[in-house]
Amino acid sequence: MKTMGPHHPRRAPAFALVRLLVGCALGLGALVNVEAATIVWANVGTDFATGGNWTGAVAPTDNTTTDIASFDTAATNNPTIAANRSVAGILFANTANTGAFTFSATNSSILTLGASGISHQDDSTQTFDPTLALALGAAASFTTGSTGALVIGSAVANGGNLLTLTTTSTGAGSISGVVSGTGGLTKSGANTWTLSGANTYSGTTTVSSGTLRATTNAAALGAGNLALTANSTTLELANDTGLNFGRNTTVSGTTPTINFVSDRLTGGAGVTHTLGTL
Repeated sequence: MKTMGPHHPRRAPAFALVRLLVGCALGLGALVNVEAATIVWANVGTDFATGGNWTGAVAPTDNTTTDIASFDTAATNNPTIAANRSVAGILFANTANTGAFTFSATNSSILTLGASGISHQDDSTQTFDPTLALALGAAASFTTGSTGALVIGSAVANGGNLLTLTTTSTGAGSISGVVSGTGGLTKSGANTWTLSGANTYSGTTTVSSGTLRATTNAAALGAGNLALTANSTTLELANDTGLNFGRNTTVSGTTPTINFVSDRLTGGAGVTHTLGTL
């Protein structure tokens, strides 16, 4: 009689296991790239983190990729950030009902924004109070896309990410809080953004289109270099007394036409501001 040896299960080839792992990795990547959902403010309370204050009774997920917080109602209840919170972005929608909101905070809270940044598409003025600090969790834009102004009194920590200030309509934007971090700042779009804080960010400040206005503080343009990179851009320096901004500046473009404006905040005699080395 022939005796059978012990049965050993057949082992799958190593490359099959590798292929399976790669497939899993690609599947996870697809999940990460899903577009952010939009969660709409219900205007029934003030706490940003409370689900009942949002349509569908679910607050935006507390991370920088999943949900965009949208505001398209009257501003009866202004959102308050009571503890550190993250969101993919903030949208002020272009509707007839969108009111003028003011974001504020208690407990020195920080709102961290993802790549969707802040998009202001309404005609009302939208405000971020100095009690609330903003941070960037990714490169992001603050955009004005209608006639309404975007007024940011909050400090903005860029976290090493690029902050783009852009305009696609006539609405202007301003940041009076301190912008900090190693990331840079770019001004794009046709209209005006104003910087007036004692900014400490060390990345390059780039004006690629429209007008960037620096006021009130000699540090308004940050601590890095200044680059004027396109035609028909304007840099305005404004204060009632002369300021020395001390920025090393480069100008580039095929036929660059750069407008430098020395201005005041109130009426009076002309003042001289010093930009730096060109």
